[in-house]
Amino acid sequence: MTSRTKTMDHVASLMERYKRACEMRQPVDRGRISDALSRWFRGLTSSPVSTLFVETGGEANAAARAAWDARAARAARDAWAARAAWDARAARAAWDARAAWAARAAWAAWAAWAARDARDATWDLSWVTAIAVGAATRGDADEYEKWLPLFEAFEAGAWNLWILGDKARVATIPEIVQVDERRRLHCEIGPAFVWLSDVREYFWHGVSVPERLVISPQTITVAEIDREQNAEVRRVMIERYAIGRGDETTGAGAYIRDAGGERLDHDDRWGTLWRRTVPGDEAIVMLEVVNRSAEPDGSFRRYWLRVHPECRPLLANGELGDPQPLTAHAAVASTFGKHAKDYAPIVET
Repeated sequence: MTSRTKTMDHVASLMERYKRACEMRQPVDRGRISDALSRWFRGLTSSPVSTLFVETGGEANAAARAAWDARAARAARDAWAARAAWDARAARAAWDARAAWAARAAWAAWAAWAARDARDATWDLSWVTAIAVGAATRGDADEYEKWLPLFEAFEAGAWNLWILGDKARVATIPEIVQVDERRRLHCEIGPAFVWLSDVREYFWHGVSVPERLVISPQTITVAEIDREQNAEVRRVMIERYAIGRGDETTGAGAYIRDAGGERLDHDDRWGTLWRRTVPGDEAIVMLEVVNRSAEPDGSFRRYWLRVHPECRPLLANGELGDPQPLTAHAAVASTFGKHAKDYAPIVET
């Protein structure tokens, strides 16, 4: 085996280790973290640096503010400066590896929770330890040996690091990081982000929301939705509104129904078009249709389809078509990417 082949195998192995660490599912080994950080500090300074673990969100914020206020970590400044030394390919490879795993979502949750001054002073080891990957890719043995202990600390479950002169504070990886298919923080049954002993954050497809919107959506009221100033949170409230109310109406449909929405048009063939003005946001326009096939009990199920506020269809090229009159026929046509004048099916199922 040639020296180049060995190097390539080593880099590939290192990247796999990095990916696994970024999934943040590894067991936390505090002894290994402390040992790795001690070795890393010894390679940076002759002065001893003690490491303490933070246990609560309040301790994490306090450590971060102290680190920022003191501007204390020469080693930290040197570490950030060292990132500029990566060649572009190594940095890109490291970023691509990180971007696909839970580390990115976890950092988004921390950013949403923490105060800005605390966040700016925090080392995210899922990012900083990619220096070791970049050094190995370049074949820079000295730089690799310098940063390998920090990489190993991340492998053992360290995540956030704050350096305060001769003291360091370290927080371990989150206990829970749940994401949706687009890797946005999301959990339908509990917190999407659980960290330390007291940080519990709830997210709905990337939107930070109060616990109640996830756990008890049946308590959401129309008045509460109308009062909500944050448009993203309001949309989640509307989406969650129907949950737990004992019907199969969609959230937006139930909201329009219960909020006294305006009936714009009714057609026995196409259905009923409704609109509800939402303060500070675009109007919700919904088409209420009745399934033509009876259920086993003889009832006919109703469906609510949200359409563009101007019944503009989404065309095959990805662009929106021209506005249409607000009729039930136009609304149905828009759901098929057509204008009403071009939509007149002979047979409907």
